[in-house]
Amino acid sequence: PSGSQVNISRREGDDGAADWVQTPPLEDLLVEGTAVLHLMGGDPPHLDPALATTGTSVEYVRSIFSGLVKLDENMEVVPDIAVDWDISDDGTVYTFHLRDDVKFQDGKPVTAHDFKYSIDRAADPDLESITTSGYLGDIVGVKEALAGEAEGVSGVRVVDDYTLEITLDAPKAYFLAKLTYPASFVVDQQTV
Repeated sequence: PSGSQVNISRREGDDGAADWVQTPPLEDLLVEGTAVLHLMGGDPPHLDPALATTGTSVEYVRSIFSGLVKLDENMEVVPDIAVDWDISDDGTVYTFHLRDDVKFQDGKPVTAHDFKYSIDRAADPDLESITTSGYLGDIVGVKEALAGEAEGVSGVRVVDDYTLEITLDAPKAYFLAKLTYPASFVVDQQTV
């Protein structure tokens, strides 16, 4: 019929060679009341923010999890779960004020305690994260935690349920940009 779409897709045949097959238009395959999930690529090696290293994993993780800050369409750092933040005069202490309307999938509020847990977890040497040192290593205590010399990250402090303080080893103008990488994203302790 006029206007109908023909889709051609590639699949691997039994002999390992690529075969091209005609598939019906997507709208003919959909059942009313269902949705289509458009995947970003192949299966991601990890969906754990602290373990995401490949482009595929990072893209999936960014679609599922959130952090204190994120990059906007102009690649500028903007608030995500943090409403705003203050930076100390010496540039080493960042105080993040969190939104109080963010919840995990089970309805539990996301708090500063969850961010503290998530950063401590990312720095746990048993997790063997290869991204934590590079993205969170400027935080006081991360290197010691990764080396197994400390339990938890001393430079991350919960001020109250919706205020998190992070202390750096020295002023770093790029620190907020590093927090846009999944290693700093919040995870629910009950589901990891």
